[in-house]
Amino acid sequence: MALAFKLDGMQELSNFYLNEMDKCYIESSMHDNASGFSYSVNQGSAYGADPLWSAADKEICISSGAWYVFAKKGFNPFHAEYTKEMPESDKFWLD
Repeated sequence: MALAFKLDGMQELSNFYLNEMDKCYIESSMHDNASGFSYSVNQGSAYGADPLWSAADKEICISSGAWYVFAKKGFNPFHAEYTKEMPESDKFWLD
């Protein structure tokens, strides 16, 4: 949402959520000088009916870190699709 708000010109809301995310930034327990966000904030979280791996609330997840950097930099990873020469019928986001 922080990225969506930023791209829509809602900088104040984007900053609010980025600042909230800064509070959740954790240091890696496995690597020096590495940090990021955990996959889940709740030890009891699950994906569907299956429980997540143990320590999903303590281990760094790359996807959340990537979206954090995208939002900080204002980079939309989906924007590349807008400039590709693809048939109009394949551009599902225009429907």
